[in-house]
Amino acid sequence: LPPFSPPCRLCRCLRPPPVLLRATLPLRSTACRPAIRLGVILAIATALSRLFPLQRGYWIPLTALFVLKPDFTTTFARGAARSVGTILGALLTTLLVPLLLPTDRVLILLDALAAFIAFTFLNVNYAIFSSFLTIEVVIFLTFVAPRPFVTTFDLTLATVI
Repeated sequence: LPPFSPPCRLCRCLRPPPVLLRATLPLRSTACRPAIRLGVILAIATALSRLFPLQRGYWIPLTALFVLKPDFTTTFARGAARSVGTILGALLTTLLVPLLLPTDRVLILLDALAAFIAFTFLNVNYAIFSSFLTIEVVIFLTFVAPRPFVTTFDLTLATVI
């Protein structure tokens, strides 16, 4: 028996760190293989971000981090939802900005509204979340670099990569 045995399965977090580390290191553990896969995928995504001349190449590993889940089915569904949502959000932003020609105050309101809608749908529909998150990020970055079309293109390309 380990030196510390929690009273129930829910209290595993009370184990000392060395005991937890020893439990997760074997390849047969439920935490080790997804952690190795995440590390390898993030290394590849970081290499791709250096390879492609994107202004914000860090979106490639960031997208990989958000999409990757322990099982293939969830990862695939989340990746598809992220891609569709980002492309839809990019199209909406590309149509909204020239039509509205918003002032800074309107951009702030649109940004807050997009963020509210995005995080309202976070646990309901990942594609809708991704769409409005894309809108929110592009509008937010318009204050830093007023080129929403370049930002939209870079974000979409990073997500597809």
